[in-house]
Amino acid sequence: MKIAACIDSQGQPLSPQEPGVLRLFAHQDGTWQQLSDTAFKGIGAGSISELTQRTEQLGSLLDGAEALLVRDVKGIAVTLLQNLGLRLWRLDGPPEAALDAVRHEIEQSAIEMPDPARFFESGDSKGTYRIDLAAVLASDSSLNSQIVLIPFLEQTDFRRLEVVCDHPPRWLDKQLPALGLDWEQQETQDSAYRLLIRPIGERTITSPPPTIGCGNHGKAHAPGRTGGGCQGGGCA
Repeated sequence: MKIAACIDSQGQPLSPQEPGVLRLFAHQDGTWQQLSDTAFKGIGAGSISELTQRTEQLGSLLDGAEALLVRDVKGIAVTLLQNLGLRLWRLDGPPEAALDAVRHEIEQSAIEMPDPARFFESGDSKGTYRIDLAAVLASDSSLNSQIVLIPFLEQTDFRRLEVVCDHPPRWLDKQLPALGLDWEQQETQDSAYRLLIRPIGERTITSPPPTIGCGNHGKAHAPGRTGGGCQGGGCA
C-alpha cells in the first residue's frame, strides 16, 4: 500500500492548493518506508481548466497511492482529487504518525462496504443498468466514484451501464481497459454527463469478497477520521 502526504519544509501537513512537497510512503515487509519527496507548485488556480490540469499533474506524482494526507482542501479541488481515486485525510501533525491508522481504516472500509448493487437500477432490457452517481455521492460523504463503481464493474455481468455524473472520473481511462471495459461520454442539456460503459468482448467476472456489516449503521463506517477528521467529503 502507498500513501502520499502534502507537507511543508518542516514536514508538517499542507494543503495541496499551496506549493509544497509531496512525500510518498509505502508499506513493505510490515513497515513504512519513505520512497520520495517531490516538490509541487500547488493546485490552486484561477480557472477550472487550470485547476484540473494542475490536479492531474499532481496525480501523476502519486505512483498508485490510495490516500492523500493534507492539512485541508477546499472547493472543487476536493472533487477533482477524489476523481483521481484518492481518499483524503485531514491531519494536524506529521503524517508519519498517522500512517498505520490510515492503512487500517482503508482496509476496514474495503471489508465493510455493502453490496454495491444497491446503488444501481436495472434498465429496460436484460444486462442494462443505470446509476445517478452524482446523487449517490451527494447522499453519503464517505463514498467516492471508485468505491461505488469498481465493485459493480468487477462483479457484475452487464451489457451496458449508464452513469450520470457531474464530470467523468479521471481514473476511467486507466482502469476500465484492465477490467475488459470501454466507455463513451455524452453531455446532457443540464450540464451533467451521461457515460455509457460496455464490455469489450469476453471478460472475467470476479466474485465479491465476504462483507461484514458495521453493526451500527448497516453500512461502511466513514473512513479517514484521523487527526481531526476527514476533509471535504470524507476519504474521497
